[in-house]
Amino acid sequence: MTRLPTGAHELAGFEDYGVDQKGVRVFFGFQFKDAAAAVLHCNYQQLGQCIIYLQEIAQEAFRRMLALLVEENRVHGMPQLRGRDRHCHSDQ
Repeated sequence: MTRLPTGAHELAGFEDYGVDQKGVRVFFGFQFKDAAAAVLHCNYQQLGQCIIYLQEIAQEAFRRMLALLVEENRVHGMPQLRGRDRHCHSDQ
């Protein structure tokens, strides 16, 4: 498992966001449980890159969680199938 970096803060919420009149510059922020809020600003292209970055992290976390569930099912079997014949056979 990956260790949390020193100084990492747990996300608690979000600050207000804003977009300039031209739609080029944006600002947004995060609130933390144990630290002051952080407000960031960037252009819309950088914001798009941040969104892709965060989506990649979420997708990797989901893949790992799903892999663990699949492995657990492989080892322990699906609860509703335990003790039953897992293949259907018809005599007709």
